[in-house]
Amino acid sequence: MKSSFLAMATMASMMDDVSYPKNNKGREFVPIEPRKKVVPKGCEEYHFTRSGHFDVTDNTWNDIEYIFSCVASNSKVAIKKFNAFIRSNEAE
Repeated sequence: MKSSFLAMATMASMMDDVSYPKNNKGREFVPIEPRKKVVPKGCEEYHFTRSGHFDVTDNTWNDIEYIFSCVASNSKVAIKKFNAFIRSNEAE
């Protein structure tokens, strides 16, 4: 009998300690940042300009206008992908 009374008293005291937030505005909206692309091992990311020149960097430069980006194992494959991109956009 004493143990059940003691258990009830303990539960009641625990319920009193719960404090609710007085400011019930909810959580603030935090926009999701875009994830960085995962480049497979042995590959690089190529960024092409309109003239066909490319850069191999981790990020694109703000002062250069890139029209195509791809991930390729070497520059020969990247150039093939760029040429296919140009051919597909010429029809439009």
